[in-house]
Amino acid sequence: MKYISTLEEFDKVQEQLNTLEKLMALKLLQNEIKFIPQYTIKIPIYFPVNYVDIRKFFVADFLLENNIIIETDGKLHMEEENYIRDRKKDNILTAMGYRVFRFSHKEVFDTDDTIIYVIKNLIIK
Repeated sequence: MKYISTLEEFDKVQEQLNTLEKLMALKLLQNEIKFIPQYTIKIPIYFPVNYVDIRKFFVADFLLENNIIIETDGKLHMEEENYIRDRKKDNILTAMGYRVFRFSHKEVFDTDDTIIYVIKNLIIK
């Protein structure tokens, strides 16, 4: 899959995204930040099966340049089981060389550009 950088490209993939992810995608596009939505990452076999809940892959909400992963967390991510699963996912992805950043529902829906400022600074580092 290739990076999305225009609204026309986004229109072709937006049905894969939930409302929160669509809003994040639009914010990224408005700020000329290209991304791959719903990026599938295969988990190397050296991670213990019980640690990854027998999954063989993760789906990241967005992959940006420089191995940056952006996750948008709705309210379900605050439930204990999901919260723990997300931390395991983050740990494995970090061990694989990705930099994982999570933004809450409130942060994504906020009208200021704080998260875009943060993301732009991550890309240039």
